[in-house]
Amino acid sequence: MAKPHRGDVLDITIDDLAFGGEGVGRVHGYVMFVRGGLPGDQLRVKVTETRGRYGRSVIESVTQASPHRVPAPCPYFGRCGGCRLQHLDYAAQLTFKEKQVRDCLERLGATADFELRPILPAPDAYGYRNKMEFTVVGPGGATVIGLHEADRYDVVLEIERCLLQSETMNTLLAEVRRQTRERALTVYDPESGQGLLRFVTLREGRRTGDSMV
Repeated sequence: MAKPHRGDVLDITIDDLAFGGEGVGRVHGYVMFVRGGLPGDQLRVKVTETRGRYGRSVIESVTQASPHRVPAPCPYFGRCGGCRLQHLDYAAQLTFKEKQVRDCLERLGATADFELRPILPAPDAYGYRNKMEFTVVGPGGATVIGLHEADRYDVVLEIERCLLQSETMNTLLAEVRRQTRERALTVYDPESGQGLLRFVTLREGRRTGDSMV
């Protein structure tokens, strides 16, 4: 097993998905996790981390796309730390999630005597969340309300509209942002412990029609 080095550029074929949504491929037997990689992808990647038995890399270019790869509908996809599989066809998502459940039962649970029933698909792939929590930060005096960037707890990405929540909740988010800026509400500073806003939580009662901020 030849271990690559950090900074190496490699050609790799993704053959599986790991828990958390990273693509999994192998280079001369060495396991490589690739953020954004999908089974069936042929990629050129740059190595960002190497450990004893595995490494991580980022996509430089897609040589040949997986047949399951689709355009992600969210403009923040790839930067936002929320959704990881919007670029994977929904039917394929169900197939790979079912495989992961089976792997857990067989390998971790050490059992093969079970019936795994098919996953029931969600009636709505988007707009299904009835609760969302957004982080509020104020870099340089400019208030930002959004979600953390992928793998960056110290960076918050401004989210104008999230596809996981309903249009009612997106309207509420826009109103909170407007009121926060018009009223010049202070943002919590973790160093001084001063400031009013730190998080914004939105809830919507689908049966009652009530909303809460």
